[in-house]
Amino acid sequence: MFNLVGPLIVRDDLAPLRVAMERAGIEWPGGTARAGFEHSNWAMLNEDPSHPTSIDVVVEGEGGSLYIESKMVERGFGGCSVFADGDCEGMNPFPDRPEACYLHHIGRKYWTMMSEMGFGRGPGGPGPASCLTTGPVCPFASYYQFYREVMFAIASGGRFVLLHDARNPAFLKSVPGQPPRGLWPFLVESIPSHLRDRVGRVTMQSVVDAIEESGRHDDWVADFRAKYGL
Repeated sequence: MFNLVGPLIVRDDLAPLRVAMERAGIEWPGGTARAGFEHSNWAMLNEDPSHPTSIDVVVEGEGGSLYIESKMVERGFGGCSVFADGDCEGMNPFPDRPEACYLHHIGRKYWTMMSEMGFGRGPGGPGPASCLTTGPVCPFASYYQFYREVMFAIASGGRFVLLHDARNPAFLKSVPGQPPRGLWPFLVESIPSHLRDRVGRVTMQSVVDAIEESGRHDDWVADFRAKYGL
């Protein structure tokens, strides 16, 4: 991520990133946008200051920032460490018994925010958004990172963006004649319908294409493409 977006930030040239985002249907912040790495705010979700939700890149501007999570080689989103350590059976506490979750017990606001944002119910009651978030298995067990970052971005007044390698079938897999499959469409369906326009996806390849088209980064972008086999 640093090797791809870093030169754009250092040279104060976010235009190629904007082109890639807008081509993907993601609204770019207004005004003079600025970007930085490793953004966090532990108070947002009442987290441990030493282990807050951290976003890889944030593009700040008027009308809402972009909170970008990069998955260049990873095959998925991180799960809950309490479950991974064997200290939780993985039973879903949402929406009726958040106190059963250790993280809620120690003051984390994850379940409170999920309820406030309308996770687990469609317009007027239970609906499509409830499938994953209110099933018997805790959605944090496997997708803890995804939900934390989505809620963080939305609560901050911005949008969550996944940046990934288009060749990675874990996030999106297209089969002719069938709806798209993969983690991305699966997880987006669990987001309340009124918030789905606050999440988006862009590929590493589309960003590289936009950088090349700009003609302003010929001293490094070809090397990046060769390094990653693009």
